[in-house]
Order: sequence, then structure tokens, then C-alpha cells
Amino acid sequence: NAFGWESQGLNYGTFNIGVPNPYTTIAPGSGTAEFESAGAIDPADNNNGVVVDNVGDLWLLDVPSGTYTFVGNMGVVDATGLEFDLSSGILYMTTLTDLYIIDPLTPSATFVGSLGTSGQAAIALAIDNTSTGYTYDITDDTFYTVDLATGAATAVGTIGFDASFGQGMFYDDATDQVYLASLNAGAGNLGELRSADVTTGATTLIGEWNPGVVSQVAWASVGNALNLGVEENLLAEVSVYPNPASDVINVRVPNGVEIQNVTVYDLLGKDTGLRIVNGQIDINELSRGVYMVNIQTTAGTLTEKVVKK
Repeated sequence: NAFGWESQGLNYGTFNIGVPNPYTTIAPGSGTAEFESAGAIDPADNNNGVVVDNVGDLWLLDVPSGTYTFVGNMGVVDATGLEFDLSSGILYMTTLTDLYIIDPLTPSATFVGSLGTSGQAAIALAIDNTSTGYTYDITDDTFYTVDLATGAATAVGTIGFDASFGQGMFYDDATDQVYLASLNAGAGNLGELRSADVTTGATTLIGEWNPGVVSQVAWASVGNALNLGVEENLLAEVSVYPNPASDVINVRVPNGVEIQNVTVYDLLGKDTGLRIVNGQIDINELSRGVYMVNIQTTAGTLTEKVVKK
């Protein structure tokens, strides 16, 4: 199943990619007074997601329950798409005109480059398992590839329908397919799920969401997995436990991997000052809540979300 946010009832929910109707509500959305314009599920942990609105506010999302935790404002407005690169784990974001790298813990946005689509209205972002980005422009209704290193977009072909504002987009590794959560102005602004042929740009209608109930799914995402190499497989064996925890967190690494540094951040990105001693982090002084444990090892770096109870 995929997950997303629909703008008619302002609800976070789920739907089947093969048969998108019904869209099933899980919980209310973020509660923002703005438009919840982009979201993505973390391939490192499919229970976690990131959501942004069109004024730059960012939330961490608990995917199963639909619980939103506000982090802060990125300082960039008009987000249109959000997607993790499955090879690097880096989170990318599009606005109508530009590509950014997002640090959701700070939160902050780092400019990569201008997209340069002819209509200057790139409305979504997907990234496949070869680290190729995709977007489409709602002014010229054209499908583009996106170079993640420079932000430059290259036209592929027309999408075959009149796209309107507030589109979503995502890549599903299981089907090796890019999907569009589209709003079709040519069909009376119906909310539709479409698949895209990335070689031609042409899209195929899969189905509509609950007509009259769900008019628009503004962002959608699916739980993929990181493409792990040898070092990444070692990182996958790092364990942080117990979680939730009340007094001590243990960090264990596989043979051949050494811990170089561990930092515990709160959800505003502030370093709590806690450090690891003999494989343990004393969290007794922390207030109850969610924290991010950044672990630097000889095999690479990973970040785990932990809960102090």
C-alpha cells in the first residue's frame, strides 16, 4: 500500500496502488493551516516519514499511526515534491523551480540547482533505484528527468492529460514504477492515480480516489528499501535498544565495525550533549519525547529515532 494526504477532508491515509479506491483514512493530517504539499517515507525505516507544507514547515511522521511531530521551518517555501534517494538515503525536495537537499532534523534546505523546466512549475518528485529523478510541469504538461547532482531537468515527453495544481509523485521499488497522484483538470479536477512510462513521459490511468469524497491526494509515498552495499549491510546490523527506553540506550555494532562518535539530537536539531560510554548512552536526564541518535562508524553513518519514555 501507499500512503498520503488528501486535501478535501485534510486526512492522512492509505490506498492500494493497484486499486486506489477506496482511500482509507488513518488519522487527521498535520493540522497546518497551509497546504500539506509534499511527503516521503524513509527507506531506512518505513515506520518514519517526512512531511512539508507550502510555507516550509516540516514534520516527522509516524507512518503506521499517522502521528505528526513538528520540527520547524526550513526557510524555503512552495515545496512540491519530496523523495528519498534509495542509493544514498539523501532526502531531496523540489519547489516549482528548484531542487534542494533536506536535513529533516535541523530542519534545513540546501540548494542543489535550478530545474529549468519550460513552464517553471515542477509539481512533484520521484527518484528511482538508479538515482534518476523525475518531475512533471503543470504548465506545459511535460514529464522530465532530473539530475540529482545539478538539479537540471531534461524533457522526456508529454504526460497526456491536463495536470492541475497539487500533484503527488512517487517511485515503487517493488514494481519498478513511477506513479503520479494527479489532479486532472481535463476531467473536472478528478483525483487520479496514474503510472508513468519514464522513457516517453506518457501516463496511464489506474483509477480514481473516492469520487466526491477524495478530490485530491496532494502527496503520496510508499515504503521502499535502501539499496545496500557491503558497508550499508554492516550498518543494517547496528542495533539500538531498548526502544522506547527510560534510562539507558545500548548501541551494538557487528564485528569489524567500530563506533567513532555518537550524538543525540532533539527534534529541533539541538545536540543534547549526551555521549556513548562503553556502548551505552545514559538518557536519564532527558525529558520524555522523541530523539535522533546519530551514529558514526567505520562502515558509515546512520541515524536512529528513539523514544524516551
